[in-house]
Amino acid sequence: MKRMTEGEWQQWQRACLQSARAFGRSISTTEMEQLAERMGCIPPHYPPTPEEMTAQMLRNQQSTYHVRKKGKRKFFRS
Repeated sequence: MKRMTEGEWQQWQRACLQSARAFGRSISTTEMEQLAERMGCIPPHYPPTPEEMTAQMLRNQQSTYHVRKKGKRKFFRS
């Protein structure tokens, strides 16, 4: 799964609207989101997926680790 950028999402919405119009149908944002998901993309406004959250946590752990000293947190760059 790949997260779309704002620009990609706008292009996607435009394309969806055009094809829906071509078939004489209307399309809702929810339908656009479902189509994007089926294509393996995540709209930009979606909350982070579990995988993304894990990746984020791993990145954070690599950059900083803290040592507790007298109840204060000290950050060190590794």
